[in-house]
Amino acid sequence: MEFATEEETKRFLSGLFYAWGQRIINLISKSYSLNQEQKEALELILLKPNNWQLHIKEPLATNPT
Repeated sequence: MEFATEEETKRFLSGLFYAWGQRIINLISKSYSLNQEQKEALELILLKPNNWQLHIKEPLATNPT
C-alpha cells in the first residue's frame, strides 16, 4: 500500500479546509439573506487562499508492539 507524502497530505487538507469554508460562507449567506455583493465581500475577507496553516506534531504516545 502506497501512502501519500507529507506535501500531498498538506495540499489535500488545504483544499478540504477551503471547501469547508465555502460551505460555511454559503450557509451564512442563506441564513442572513445576503446579496451577491455581500457574499463576495465575505468571501474576500474569510476565504483567502493559502491562509490556512497546518502544523504536524509528533504523536502523544506510541503503540507498543
